[in-house]
Amino acid sequence: MRRYSPPYRSPPRRGYGGRGRSPPPRKAYGGRKEQGSCSLLVRNIPLSVRPEDLRAPFERFGPVRDVYIPKDYYSG
Repeated sequence: MRRYSPPYRSPPRRGYGGRGRSPPPRKAYGGRKEQGSCSLLVRNIPLSVRPEDLRAPFERFGPVRDVYIPKDYYSG
């Protein structure tokens, strides 16, 4: 004779239930953050690119505070 077992229900997923609203925004590192400031990673650029070459196209969308192009320490 087979025993009756209730249908299996998976446990609730973490982070998706209960509150019904988004958590409050986190404070920026260092305590304050400028309005509208953010970072952008740009890939597939030529090795000969200069900061001025990247600044001009992106200033159409707003002021660009800094352009950082990492270089390999040994090869430059």
